[in-house]
Amino acid sequence: MARSRRKKRHRNKQATHSRKPVIARLGRAPIFLYPLNKEKQALCTIRPYKESDASALWAIYFHTVRHINIRDYSQAQVEAWAPQSFDLAVWRQKMSEISPFVAEIDDQIVGYADLQLSGLIDHFFCHHQYQGQGIGRALMAHIFAVGRSQGVRRYYSHVSITARPFFERFGFKVVTTQQVEVRGQTLTNFVMEKIESIDE
Repeated sequence: MARSRRKKRHRNKQATHSRKPVIARLGRAPIFLYPLNKEKQALCTIRPYKESDASALWAIYFHTVRHINIRDYSQAQVEAWAPQSFDLAVWRQKMSEISPFVAEIDDQIVGYADLQLSGLIDHFFCHHQYQGQGIGRALMAHIFAVGRSQGVRRYYSHVSITARPFFERFGFKVVTTQQVEVRGQTLTNFVMEKIESIDE
């Protein structure tokens, strides 16, 4: 009997710390709730992009590059990568084209990422003040879930020096190192890919 009780407690513990999303709906669009770090006891909501998100996503992009990627790139490089002045209409068009998934905690937008039918992850950014809280993990889990539903077998992205360790934790490997010209600056990044096996 004692052994049976121990097993039951173990199963309950696993259920409490499950990382599987809860699916809800926002109008006609599904939203997904992902548990974050166990210490936080919080949920990350991932929902489809709306046009009204554009300014908030630009702010995340800008401040993440300026405050986080500065660890691995020079001041001139991050200023070229995320310029102070940028045409928001161009940004809105880009966001509409890639149609990213938007991550929220308590109605605050804290990150975004996308997945194209080709398997390309074009953008993947987490709010610079919410780093290390599991938001990136939730976004990547969502990308893989969507990819499986679409039959994606190869995921790939152009990954910064800063983001490379994060992508490696999810099984991505470097295909090639490249030098990219951005507004007069040369930045190093990596083409990284993850190939899913047929039984995954």
